[in-house]
This record gives sequence, C-alpha cells and structure tokens, in this order.
Amino acid sequence: MCYNPSYKTKGNMDTNIITFIITYYAKKHKKVITRNGDTREGSKTWTDSLGQKIFTYWDLDSNGWRNATDTWIIK
Repeated sequence: MCYNPSYKTKGNMDTNIITFIITYYAKKHKKVITRNGDTREGSKTWTDSLGQKIFTYWDLDSNGWRNATDTWIIK
C-alpha cells in the first residue's frame, strides 16, 4: 500500500526533485521509522522477485539510498 498525496517540489521546478516525509516499518530497526527523503534520479518503485513492492528513495537524514518495502506512507 502506498499513499501518495500532493508533494512539494524542492528548488527549481525543472529539477523534478520532490521532497517528502516517509514512514514505514524498518526490518533493520524492528520498528516504524520516519525519514525525510526526496526523489532524485535513481528513485523508483519496483517489485522484487518475491513479489514485494519496494520504493527506493534518497534519505536526506543520512545522505544515502534506502528501500521501503510493502507498506509506506508519504506526506
């Protein structure tokens, strides 16, 4: 399940970078986490070989790529 409301664009409209707050269950931390992210080049939504829906995004809090799996909420 993915909730996609209206987003705010970051900087110039020509860059097409969208900033957001994402919340999802992180297996690594074994809890629900909330992060600031954006959709720079390389971000995507895809399905892995097990059928899990995955959203790859840039984590602005730690300056690295992250994957949210199955269920996430974007504000």
